[in-house]
Amino acid sequence: MLTLLLLSAPAFASYAYPAEVASYLGLACTPQCTICHETNSGGQGTANQPFALAMKARGLTGLSNFDLLHAALDQMTTDGVDSDGDGIIDTDALAQGMDPNTGVSFCNTLTPTYGCATAPGPAGLPGLAGIALGTAAFLLHRRR
Repeated sequence: MLTLLLLSAPAFASYAYPAEVASYLGLACTPQCTICHETNSGGQGTANQPFALAMKARGLTGLSNFDLLHAALDQMTTDGVDSDGDGIIDTDALAQGMDPNTGVSFCNTLTPTYGCATAPGPAGLPGLAGIALGTAAFLLHRRR
């Protein structure tokens, strides 16, 4: 059961996406995790910002797949998506160092020292490991 829990993990956000967005679009600085997530901590189920929803609608998943990321960014440009309605399409806003959800500059803010930009692995994994360990402990205790 423990193995099944670990193997059937839901899609997680990619800690590498902000840097890859910056690299692919040739940005001067790396955007904050909040262009997609509710907070810079990221985590499963928190990619609810308008930009993230538009990217998901264009095929992006939470798994680290740069081909899907690139395709979604290209489609966003083609579609002229403007998440905050300020008249600047999202990929142009990113190129100008602005959060496409708010129009606020992210180049003048500190790069997060936690969360999606620096995590050593997929966001949410510690939570999954905790569930697995808790389940194992429960089953062992129940056996006694």
